[in-house]
Amino acid sequence: MLQTSKIFGSVPRTEVLLAISLLGDTYPSELARGLGFPAPSVQRILRDLETEGILVSRERGRTRLYALNPRLYGVSALTEFLRKYVQQTEVDAKLQRLRTRPRRPAKEL
Repeated sequence: MLQTSKIFGSVPRTEVLLAISLLGDTYPSELARGLGFPAPSVQRILRDLETEGILVSRERGRTRLYALNPRLYGVSALTEFLRKYVQQTEVDAKLQRLRTRPRRPAKEL
């Protein structure tokens, strides 16, 4: 595995984009927890990427979810590139630590 490069400006910014390509809709605290970055840094990165038109956000209850902008020119090529590039990094391994089971034993999946 290679260390993540600064291909999108900085290592955290690159890892956030890679994580979003893997997770789809996600929220800042999930990204911060999974990648090991401070939450304010992740929120700033997400805000900047949304301002640039790379990401879009929507609210679900009190949570703001982020995803790649489906109207972005070349989004399919970007998604394909990110999915290939993530295979060379440790981002996928970092995201494996995220909680994937229900909170309560009786809670439906």
